[in-house]
Amino acid sequence: MLLLAIPLTVVVTLVVVLILANFVSGEKKVEHNIDRLYSSDDPQFIRSMSLLLGPPVTSGNRYAVLLNGDEIFPSMLAGIQSAKETITFETFIYWSGEIGARFAAALSEKARSGVAVHILLDWMGCKKMDHRYLDELRQAGAEVVLLEARRVGSGASGYNTGKVSSLNGLIYQQLLKRFGTATASDYGLANEAGLGWVAANVERFGIDCDFRRKPNFTYTESEHGRETIVAESEALRAAGQRAELVEEVDELPFSVTVAVRLADQAEFHPLRYLHGIAAAAAEAGCGIFEHSRVVRVAEGDPCRIETEGGSTLTADRVLVATHLPILDRGLYFARTHPERSYVVAARLNGAVPQGMYLSDESPSHSLRALPTAEGELLMVGGESHKTGQSDARERYAALEEWTRERFDVASIEHRWATQDYIPVDKLPFVGPLWPRGERLLTATGLQKWGLAMGTAAGVALTDRALGRASVAWADSFPTSRFDPRHGAVSFLKENADDGARFFFGRLTGRRRSAPDLAPGEGAVVGEGLGQQAAYRDDDGELHRLSARCTHLGCIVSFNAAERTWDCPCHGSRFDARDGGVLEGPAVHPLPARDDRG
Repeated sequence: MLLLAIPLTVVVTLVVVLILANFVSGEKKVEHNIDRLYSSDDPQFIRSMSLLLGPPVTSGNRYAVLLNGDEIFPSMLAGIQSAKETITFETFIYWSGEIGARFAAALSEKARSGVAVHILLDWMGCKKMDHRYLDELRQAGAEVVLLEARRVGSGASGYNTGKVSSLNGLIYQQLLKRFGTATASDYGLANEAGLGWVAANVERFGIDCDFRRKPNFTYTESEHGRETIVAESEALRAAGQRAELVEEVDELPFSVTVAVRLADQAEFHPLRYLHGIAAAAAEAGCGIFEHSRVVRVAEGDPCRIETEGGSTLTADRVLVATHLPILDRGLYFARTHPERSYVVAARLNGAVPQGMYLSDESPSHSLRALPTAEGELLMVGGESHKTGQSDARERYAALEEWTRERFDVASIEHRWATQDYIPVDKLPFVGPLWPRGERLLTATGLQKWGLAMGTAAGVALTDRALGRASVAWADSFPTSRFDPRHGAVSFLKENADDGARFFFGRLTGRRRSAPDLAPGEGAVVGEGLGQQAAYRDDDGELHRLSARCTHLGCIVSFNAAERTWDCPCHGSRFDARDGGVLEGPAVHPLPARDDRG
């Protein structure tokens, strides 16, 4: 399951996978007798069957030899009827007639009783399966619902550089130092798995999203950066990644001192991909409800989910995938910090580099080719800063200047911004929302690389919700961790900054007055409890809102480039006209204020 940066509610007790054949042919009977190598009481027979079937036949267990359906089917049905928690049912052939109906009824009965039933059917052997059985199984299973605050892809999942990669800047040497080789290796494995699932989804569902395999580079232009790039290359290899150190990058029009390269990564159009995944989910029976902002979740049996519109849903499991959790339990707002970063798409006088690149600067800069109907553009990202603490117009100007210094730019065609949450110890959080419960799950703190890691986290959380064994790295990103040795300095720095802005934002007097604002301008006016977020739109209408963020009360700041009010503490963002929530963790809009003050 792909976790998008949106409110998401999932109830899972039944998974059915059916790949239909593209052709239909008549049934054929093939008869072939196979000579037995071992008798059933031969120890080698047990070892061979263990290797063939997967689970070992260990001491203390028992087995029986069953011949043909008359003996096999009653035993299988008895096993289904005795199941207490989970059933995993895999078959190369699903039977027609009475026996097929009996299996469908038995599996459906268990699904309705709360047993998690997982069914995998072979694409050829089951193509003759009566669809009534499949409908019965679906109806017996749980409902899957996705609640989206605005539109699918309207947040960071739709506004990013579209890189899907395991090479994430300079993170591996940090993970090795803080957590060791095993965690760094699992981080790489999770990203590789996420990339693989994205590629498989593109092919399986035929999603037209400009998916292209590309090498990814982290590079330096300076001699003093060489040591860091070499260290990252060594850290990647220690973590099991097939990275290579390269001294020259010929396709870039500026000098690169050294770079680390990871082959066979990918890029794509993230919004087209998300729309394709959403369509496939809807086709599979998932209910997708846009403009359904979740404002409250009460954990229990069942959990209760309340929306802004007053609706209440119940669910056995809830996946809170809202970028930063909208629920404060778990204190993720204190264990991460929000960053805005910016992107421009430039038309060049000349060839566009085809690799994906990230510089070692601070702030770093990202490069990749962007295919369009009018030819390829160069996508350039960077100039990141903590949300609400810089002038976005100046950041766009600096990004354009950096681009023009290094490339022959004909024009800037597009620009956009996005937001990411950075954990204090650089490791994502994937698992239970808080230590005292298993019914609320989350994934957050994916930094600037959520397309691969977010996909991997979605699969791991789905396994957890289903109560089944997951991939080996699923427990490597615990949500309950807090070790002062890992990121303590960053934790203290970011939270001290939030505290200072919370208190001094209320004490500082504002010199601007609302009537003096020109069209397109915004400012916090007034003092103390009377502070207002005032904005005059291009038509001259003045909009007055409360200046206090509805999350924890920090005073917002005006983002002139995007016409929003941004919280400098935990990253909530609001529409400058009506105060509507654009980015959490806030779930309530900024209240309107009158013209006094």
